[in-house]
Amino acid sequence: MARGASLRTIRGISYSVRSGKLHVNIPLEARGSQFVTAVSGLGSLTKRQIQELRYRFSTDRGRTFHEARGRLVYDEQLGAIIDFGDLETSTLVGSLEGCFITTNLRTPIFGDYVFAIPD
Repeated sequence: MARGASLRTIRGISYSVRSGKLHVNIPLEARGSQFVTAVSGLGSLTKRQIQELRYRFSTDRGRTFHEARGRLVYDEQLGAIIDFGDLETSTLVGSLEGCFITTNLRTPIFGDYVFAIPD
């Protein structure tokens, strides 16, 4: 995460706005060949499951949806995380709502993060 970004973790999901973009990641705890999350519905994942993981989200109350692919990253400050990169937004102010999906898994929809992107 860039220094100065305000990172907020809610129900095991970390959110931030940095450089005018939304970012979502999931902190992980490595246990052997498994990576354990605190996200309801995800539990522990293998590297292969992390490679399949997508974040399906909306920033305009469900009028449009986008998907971001998760990738396993080792951050110096945060340790192992699933990073979803820069997220597309439909508005500069809104609520981020989304779920995590793989070919055989879908979590509940999380809509806990309200954001404002500075212009």
